[in-house]
Amino acid sequence: MWNLQYPWIRMNKLIQNTDYCMVSFKDKDNPKILKIQGITWFESEDLAFDYYMMLNEEHREENVYPVQLENLSFHFNVGDDYVQGKLKETRVSKDAEHVGVMVGVEI
Repeated sequence: MWNLQYPWIRMNKLIQNTDYCMVSFKDKDNPKILKIQGITWFESEDLAFDYYMMLNEEHREENVYPVQLENLSFHFNVGDDYVQGKLKETRVSKDAEHVGVMVGVEI
């Protein structure tokens, strides 16, 4: 179920330094960037957190937090294949000019 407090949600792959991802610190020595229902990157910290909280409790973990792309280097080697692969995954943004929810890929 979509959280409709965001009037317009748009999926694309234009990742920006100000975007957020949800990171699991369950294993402190090996944090993981999560893909939530096919989405890895979010336009804002609130959008990332709200999207994660839409998951059923059985699918949520403890020690999961939104991390801004520009701060990933505190937790990951941003040059390795793992992070570089994550940078190619889908991003969700919002557009307050429209009402409703749009799911698709911008080209």
